[in-house]
Amino acid sequence: MPLFDLHLHSTFSDGALTPTQLIALAVKSKVKIISLTDHDTVEGLPEAIRQAEQNNINIIPGIELSASINGQAIHILGYGINFNNKNLLEKLLDIQQARKVRNSQIIKKLQKAGIDIKEKHLYQYSKIGQTGRPHFAHLLMDRHIVKTPQEAFDRYLGLNGLAYSPRQILDTKKAIEIIGQARGAAILAHPFTISLKPEIIETVVKELMDLGLAGIEVYYPQHSLQFRRELNKICTKYNLLETGGSDFHNIKRSGKRLGAFQHSQNVPAEIIEKLNEHLTEL
Repeated sequence: MPLFDLHLHSTFSDGALTPTQLIALAVKSKVKIISLTDHDTVEGLPEAIRQAEQNNINIIPGIELSASINGQAIHILGYGINFNNKNLLEKLLDIQQARKVRNSQIIKKLQKAGIDIKEKHLYQYSKIGQTGRPHFAHLLMDRHIVKTPQEAFDRYLGLNGLAYSPRQILDTKKAIEIIGQARGAAILAHPFTISLKPEIIETVVKELMDLGLAGIEVYYPQHSLQFRRELNKICTKYNLLETGGSDFHNIKRSGKRLGAFQHSQNVPAEIIEKLNEHLTEL
């Protein structure tokens, strides 16, 4: 079974590598099946697909949507989407506009705190694609205001940060609906961010299944063997797809190497087969 990684980010959202560079790294890492799942955008997919075809890489078009259910922030991965779907593109424009509004609010709060940051400074860090809090973090680091991205979020950008500003995000029903309309499979991303208690995950999953959820991202760098086994049980119980990915953003991010989850976790070969079968039936 060829190596795969179904959770990658590029410079079109908050990744450090362009789609072309990601494909080159996949070749170097001997990863043969990938999915580019940038946050709330599909702008990087055409470039990624072109490069993948030229390098004999099988690519599944993807996206990662930010959503909320019962006040809980979650992420929904969409696999096999038609990234030219009109409804999808229209909704992504709305999301991008909401990001711009929040960025302006963050800038005003940082300025009020005595930090001289303007929009032109921020957008130097994201000349293509989405612009968000990770770009603010890099700007604050380069200004020597913070030393690490985590410090930037703790002091300024996170929920309790000095410049925190909420943004309008999709409710989960709408996120799953958009993926379905684009003929994609909706997958709950990295469920450890919701809870490490299987009973809580199962409750959330059952609610999401009623909305059209197709599977769970079981194989993930932060998922322990025991937690993964609990997710396996949930998927088996409810006949859900299992997927896996590194959530790769850059080569310096600790524990997040392209395809790295493969080396520490025993990933069943049938994952890709079942996902492809499901996508063929949509």
